[in-house]
Amino acid sequence: YTVANNMWNAGGGGISQTLSACSPSRWFVNATVADDGGGVKTYPNSHFMFNNEPEISSLNSVTSTFAQSSPASGNSGTWEDAYDIWLNGLPGSGNQDEVMIWTENHGQIPGGSPMATATFDGASYTAWRGNNNLVSFVANTTVTSGTLNLLQFFRWLISKGWEPAGSTLIQVDYGVEIVSTNSAPETFSFSAFNV
Repeated sequence: YTVANNMWNAGGGGISQTLSACSPSRWFVNATVADDGGGVKTYPNSHFMFNNEPEISSLNSVTSTFAQSSPASGNSGTWEDAYDIWLNGLPGSGNQDEVMIWTENHGQIPGGSPMATATFDGASYTAWRGNNNLVSFVANTTVTSGTLNLLQFFRWLISKGWEPAGSTLIQVDYGVEIVSTNSAPETFSFSAFNV
């Protein structure tokens, strides 16, 4: 497990972000991000790396538990709490596929277009497909904690032909993608994460 501040798109100023971690499952981030009309600026997260990169078809179970607390909904900023999962390679490898599972959305719009709906363990999601092999499952009802059966999502993607049957699992991340906090200091807290 690794905890990362991940200010990957924070150029241009107007951003302050500090991450404090007790463990990979208990951490929080204080962020102040100006609204400049742009996209995601940072993705502070905790992630688990699969060293042996197993084929999804060889797995009998992949579950993940999460819990988070975001700022009050009265803030006019833009963010989403989400899993960011990498199949078939890491970012920049050229053949990577990105699967996101949004558990709470505050004003953010996924890349691509809504293509289907899916239900996993009684929870409904809208599946968006974007460029560069990105699929985002957006929960239709906010979920701030729980355990997800990730293997169900992967098998659904393979059954739809959106992922190759031989796809491998590389990394599972959970955190918050921050577009803006409307220049106000905000705290995003995480109290559970495991894979």
